[in-house]
Amino acid sequence: MMSNLPPLVQRLLALLLLLLLLWLGYSLLLAPWLARWQQDGSELERLQNQIEHISRLAGEEDQLKAQLESLRQRNPADGLFLPETKAPLAAARLQRLLTKAVEAGSGQLVSTQTLTTTEQGGQPKVTLAVVLKGETGDLVALLHQLEQSRPLLFVDNLTVSAAPVPIRNDNRPAVPSLDIRFELTAYMGKEQP
Repeated sequence: MMSNLPPLVQRLLALLLLLLLLWLGYSLLLAPWLARWQQDGSELERLQNQIEHISRLAGEEDQLKAQLESLRQRNPADGLFLPETKAPLAAARLQRLLTKAVEAGSGQLVSTQTLTTTEQGGQPKVTLAVVLKGETGDLVALLHQLEQSRPLLFVDNLTVSAAPVPIRNDNRPAVPSLDIRFELTAYMGKEQP
């Protein structure tokens, strides 16, 4: 049947058959291999990018650790709490702080009493019930000093009342005219595990 066709048509059919065989060979053998090669190449590029990213992060690890340690050392809460972690020790320090503040003025500390130690918001605190005598200026100076102090001190339930003043004709100093009562609270540091 091929012999009946003119030589030009035979050549064209042979060329067409050759092209068909080349296309089939490419489609069945070469195309899957090339597709796999491109896929492996893009996967390899993705993995190289991931390695570079991880290497950058690993290089930054020491720097980040140093920054974290610096932040821990510059803890903004330092000095805001009593350093003691045990309630009796914290109460004793709070009494010393109060005594220094009262002695800096001219008021008279009558009594202090440690109230129950509680925890508020996960932070342990200690509270003193305070009674003192003094003048208005003494109270203002004391409150100002307590406000400015470190650790942070909180005054609650402040009651100021006039104290009875005896009449004196001699040169002895008069008894202070104000009876001042309040609760003084400070937060304790937490125990480190």
